[in-house]
Amino acid sequence: MEGKKFNLTPYYQVPVLPTRGIGYPEGAKVFYRLYTMREAVEVSSMTKLYDTIRFTLEGIKTEGMPKEDLFVPDFLFVSLLRAGSSGTVTHFRVSTTCQNCGESFEDEVPIESVYVEDLEHVRKYVPIEGTDYKVILEVPRVGRLLEALEFGEKNPGLAEMANGAVPIVGIAEGEKETFLSVKEVVD
Repeated sequence: MEGKKFNLTPYYQVPVLPTRGIGYPEGAKVFYRLYTMREAVEVSSMTKLYDTIRFTLEGIKTEGMPKEDLFVPDFLFVSLLRAGSSGTVTHFRVSTTCQNCGESFEDEVPIESVYVEDLEHVRKYVPIEGTDYKVILEVPRVGRLLEALEFGEKNPGLAEMANGAVPIVGIAEGEKETFLSVKEVVD
Protein backbone atom coordinates (compact mmCIF):
# COMPACT_ATOMS: atom_id res chain seq x y z
CA MET A 1 0.00 0.00 0.00
CA GLU A 2 2.93 2.32 0.54
CA GLY A 3 3.32 4.84 -2.29
CA LYS A 4 -0.18 4.20 -3.65
CA LYS A 5 -2.32 7.32 -3.82
CA PHE A 6 -6.08 7.27 -3.50
CA ASN A 7 -8.26 10.05 -4.78
CA LEU A 8 -11.45 10.00 -2.77
CA THR A 9 -12.91 13.13 -4.34
CA PRO A 10 -16.49 12.29 -5.40
CA TYR A 11 -17.79 12.65 -8.95
CA TYR A 12 -20.85 14.79 -9.69
CA GLN A 13 -23.14 14.43 -12.67
CA VAL A 14 -23.32 17.47 -14.95
CA PRO A 15 -26.99 18.45 -14.82
CA VAL A 16 -27.08 20.20 -18.19
CA LEU A 17 -24.56 20.86 -20.98
CA PRO A 18 -24.32 23.95 -23.20
CA THR A 19 -25.10 21.77 -26.25
CA ARG A 20 -28.12 20.29 -24.43
CA GLY A 21 -26.76 16.85 -25.36
CA ILE A 22 -27.42 17.33 -29.09
CA GLY A 23 -25.09 15.06 -31.03
CA TYR A 24 -24.41 12.63 -28.20
CA PRO A 25 -25.74 9.08 -27.94
CA GLU A 26 -29.11 8.73 -26.21
CA GLY A 27 -28.63 8.49 -22.44
CA ALA A 28 -24.98 9.64 -22.44
CA LYS A 29 -23.92 11.17 -19.11
CA VAL A 30 -21.00 13.34 -18.04
CA PHE A 31 -19.49 13.40 -14.55
CA TYR A 32 -16.73 15.51 -13.04
CA ARG A 33 -14.82 15.80 -9.82
CA LEU A 34 -13.49 18.98 -8.30
CA TYR A 35 -9.79 19.72 -8.48
CA THR A 36 -7.84 18.85 -5.38
CA MET A 37 -5.67 21.68 -4.10
CA ARG A 38 -2.59 19.96 -5.57
CA GLU A 39 -4.32 19.57 -8.96
CA ALA A 40 -5.44 23.21 -9.00
CA VAL A 41 -1.86 24.36 -8.44
CA GLU A 42 -0.55 21.91 -11.03
CA VAL A 43 -3.04 22.87 -13.76
CA SER A 44 -2.51 26.60 -13.17
CA SER A 45 1.20 26.21 -13.87
CA MET A 46 0.76 24.33 -17.17
CA THR A 47 1.88 26.22 -20.26
CA LYS A 48 0.75 23.88 -23.06
CA LEU A 49 -2.92 23.65 -23.98
CA TYR A 50 -2.56 19.95 -24.85
CA ASP A 51 -1.28 19.15 -21.35
CA THR A 52 -4.01 21.25 -19.71
CA ILE A 53 -6.78 19.51 -21.66
CA ARG A 54 -5.38 16.03 -20.94
CA PHE A 55 -4.99 16.87 -17.25
CA THR A 56 -8.53 18.27 -17.02
CA LEU A 57 -9.94 15.18 -18.79
CA GLU A 58 -8.51 12.99 -16.00
CA GLY A 59 -11.22 14.35 -13.68
CA ILE A 60 -14.06 13.76 -16.14
CA LYS A 61 -15.94 10.50 -16.62
CA THR A 62 -18.60 9.68 -19.15
CA GLU A 63 -21.17 6.95 -19.66
CA GLY A 64 -22.35 6.00 -23.12
CA MET A 65 -19.47 7.62 -25.06
CA PRO A 66 -15.73 8.30 -24.78
CA LYS A 67 -14.93 11.52 -22.90
CA GLU A 68 -12.79 12.64 -25.87
CA ASP A 69 -16.08 12.86 -27.85
CA LEU A 70 -17.25 15.80 -25.72
CA PHE A 71 -17.81 18.90 -27.81
CA VAL A 72 -15.34 21.68 -26.95
CA PRO A 73 -18.03 24.05 -25.54
CA ASP A 74 -19.22 21.28 -23.20
CA PHE A 75 -15.65 20.45 -22.18
CA LEU A 76 -14.95 24.11 -21.33
CA PHE A 77 -18.16 24.24 -19.30
CA VAL A 78 -17.25 21.09 -17.35
CA SER A 79 -13.74 22.53 -16.84
CA LEU A 80 -15.35 25.51 -15.08
CA LEU A 81 -17.37 23.15 -12.90
CA ARG A 82 -14.19 21.25 -11.97
CA ALA A 83 -12.64 24.48 -10.74
CA GLY A 84 -15.65 25.23 -8.51
CA SER A 85 -15.64 25.06 -4.74
CA SER A 86 -18.67 22.78 -4.54
CA GLY A 87 -19.96 19.85 -6.52
CA THR A 88 -23.47 21.24 -6.41
CA VAL A 89 -22.97 24.28 -8.62
CA THR A 90 -26.33 25.71 -9.71
CA HIS A 91 -25.19 29.24 -10.61
CA PHE A 92 -22.12 31.05 -11.88
CA ARG A 93 -21.26 34.38 -10.29
CA VAL A 94 -20.38 36.89 -13.00
CA SER A 95 -18.59 40.15 -12.15
CA THR A 96 -17.80 42.94 -14.57
CA THR A 97 -16.89 46.61 -14.59
CA CYS A 98 -18.35 49.17 -16.99
CA GLN A 99 -15.55 50.54 -19.16
CA ASN A 100 -17.31 53.91 -19.49
CA CYS A 101 -18.22 54.77 -15.91
CA GLY A 102 -16.16 52.29 -13.86
CA GLU A 103 -19.20 50.96 -11.99
CA SER A 104 -18.96 47.30 -10.95
CA PHE A 105 -21.77 44.84 -11.51
CA GLU A 106 -22.26 41.35 -10.16
CA ASP A 107 -24.93 38.82 -11.00
CA GLU A 108 -25.61 35.11 -10.68
CA VAL A 109 -26.40 33.16 -13.81
CA PRO A 110 -28.16 29.78 -13.52
CA ILE A 111 -26.14 27.04 -15.24
CA GLU A 112 -29.24 26.09 -17.23
CA SER A 113 -28.99 29.43 -19.03
CA VAL A 114 -25.50 28.66 -20.35
CA TYR A 115 -26.01 27.10 -23.77
CA VAL A 116 -24.81 27.17 -27.36
CA GLU A 117 -27.28 29.30 -29.32
CA ASP A 118 -28.69 28.06 -32.61
CA LEU A 119 -27.27 24.56 -32.29
CA GLU A 120 -29.67 22.37 -34.20
CA HIS A 121 -27.15 20.07 -35.86
CA VAL A 122 -23.61 19.20 -34.90
CA ARG A 123 -22.67 18.22 -38.45
CA LYS A 124 -23.03 20.24 -41.63
CA TYR A 125 -22.39 19.30 -45.27
CA VAL A 126 -20.98 22.08 -47.45
CA PRO A 127 -20.99 21.50 -51.22
CA ILE A 128 -17.74 22.04 -53.11
CA GLU A 129 -18.72 24.10 -56.13
CA GLY A 130 -18.40 22.32 -59.50
CA THR A 131 -18.07 18.83 -57.94
CA ASP A 132 -20.23 16.09 -56.44
CA TYR A 133 -18.31 16.39 -53.18
CA LYS A 134 -19.26 17.99 -49.88
CA VAL A 135 -16.99 18.93 -46.99
CA ILE A 136 -18.21 17.51 -43.68
CA LEU A 137 -17.94 20.09 -40.89
CA GLU A 138 -18.62 19.28 -37.23
CA VAL A 139 -18.72 21.18 -33.96
CA PRO A 140 -15.17 20.53 -32.65
CA ARG A 141 -14.75 17.67 -30.22
CA VAL A 142 -12.04 17.45 -27.57
CA GLY A 143 -10.35 14.42 -29.17
CA ARG A 144 -10.10 16.24 -32.50
CA LEU A 145 -8.64 19.32 -30.82
CA LEU A 146 -6.06 17.17 -29.02
CA GLU A 147 -5.17 15.53 -32.35
CA ALA A 148 -4.59 18.95 -33.94
CA LEU A 149 -2.51 20.20 -31.01
CA GLU A 150 -0.34 17.08 -31.08
CA PHE A 151 0.11 17.37 -34.87
CA GLY A 152 1.02 21.05 -34.51
CA GLU A 153 3.56 20.24 -31.81
CA LYS A 154 5.27 17.73 -34.12
CA ASN A 155 4.94 20.03 -37.16
CA PRO A 156 5.28 23.63 -35.89
CA GLY A 157 5.12 25.13 -39.38
CA LEU A 158 1.70 23.52 -39.88
CA ALA A 159 0.23 24.22 -36.42
CA GLU A 160 -2.12 26.98 -37.61
CA MET A 161 -3.36 24.82 -40.49
CA ALA A 162 -3.93 21.93 -38.08
CA ASN A 163 -6.01 24.14 -35.80
CA GLY A 164 -8.03 25.30 -38.81
CA ALA A 165 -8.60 21.66 -39.78
CA VAL A 166 -10.31 20.78 -36.48
CA PRO A 167 -13.93 21.28 -37.68
CA ILE A 168 -13.27 19.58 -41.06
CA VAL A 169 -13.92 15.91 -40.35
CA GLY A 170 -14.34 14.46 -43.83
CA ILE A 171 -15.57 14.45 -47.41
CA ALA A 172 -18.87 13.10 -48.72
CA GLU A 173 -19.63 11.96 -52.25
CA GLY A 174 -23.30 11.09 -52.54
CA GLU A 175 -24.05 8.71 -49.66
CA LYS A 176 -20.39 7.72 -49.18
CA GLU A 177 -18.60 9.53 -46.35
CA THR A 178 -14.85 9.39 -45.83
CA PHE A 179 -13.63 10.65 -42.47
CA LEU A 180 -10.19 12.20 -42.29
CA SER A 181 -7.57 12.74 -39.60
CA VAL A 182 -6.23 16.23 -39.00
CA LYS A 183 -3.03 15.21 -40.82
CA GLU A 184 -5.04 14.07 -43.86
CA VAL A 185 -6.94 17.37 -43.96
CA VAL A 186 -3.71 19.39 -43.71
CA ASP A 187 -1.98 17.27 -46.38
